[in-house]
Amino acid sequence: MRILVTGGAGFLGSHLCDRLLADGHEVIAIDNLFTGRKLNIEHLLANPRFEFVRHDIIEKYPNDFVFATTAADIRRAHREHKIAALLGIEGGHAIEDSLRLLRRYYDEGVRYMTLTHTNSNHWADS
Repeated sequence: MRILVTGGAGFLGSHLCDRLLADGHEVIAIDNLFTGRKLNIEHLLANPRFEFVRHDIIEKYPNDFVFATTAADIRRAHREHKIAALLGIEGGHAIEDSLRLLRRYYDEGVRYMTLTHTNSNHWADS
């Protein structure tokens, strides 16, 4: 089966790509690399059943999507009949216990973060 993974260079997306490839699927990973890292999928790039596409859906379809960082942005998108696109971090391990990194992600537009998934960190337990 051919499967598309959005956010494929992120922590969860890259692990999903690993699993799908191990199960014999063809995988296309799409990511804008805003919070995802190419390093997460570097080991997959030589796999003939894996394809990576760097793509920013907001940039490509400005008539359909709007980047939202506030509740007011979401309401505006709704009024304009657009889809509000929000940036988030999947797993607090991404900030490596650093408030500096958390502030950097905020400066880049990230507005939510799940605390943990399957690994614990110094301030959240899975």
